[in-house]
Amino acid sequence: MTSGIIFLVGIGNLPNKLMAKISKALSEKLNLNLKEISATQFPDETISSLIPLEVLVQFDGDIGMMHPSGCSWLEALGNWKVPVALMIEPSLSGEIPGLAASYVSLCKQLSVPLLGLIQVGEPWIYKNRKLDGLPWCGFLPSNGLTNEFEKIDYYLIEELVIKLKQQLTYIDKYF
Repeated sequence: MTSGIIFLVGIGNLPNKLMAKISKALSEKLNLNLKEISATQFPDETISSLIPLEVLVQFDGDIGMMHPSGCSWLEALGNWKVPVALMIEPSLSGEIPGLAASYVSLCKQLSVPLLGLIQVGEPWIYKNRKLDGLPWCGFLPSNGLTNEFEKIDYYLIEELVIKLKQQLTYIDKYF
């Protein structure tokens, strides 16, 4: 694993402002610098420049899309063994889009150290999250995330940080 680097990736239609707010809160709680990276940047060169840093990377763009350099960002993250946390919004009924399971499978196929999924928005249906078999880290409710002046519930952020740190320990040991 490339220690000190975590990629935070929104899948689906997660708004950039929302991603930025969550990334900032998580970076503060993890005591990591925050860096924003775009899918247009070259994956291998960018990742190698991050190696000496301890940083939470907010990734903007489709991480699974093929880059003109010849590989997707997700493939490059797997090659470098960089841990990734995926964020996704549920439907209004609380169902999780199939995109979540697809990205989890793709991470496995490409040997990406997946920290888990973070649900952004309600409703959080604990029973369904347990039954879907996906590696959930937890959720952040949408109230407090959409208004620029409201703060994210730092107790929920703290729970996410604990889970992410547990996963990092596991990845350090087995990847």
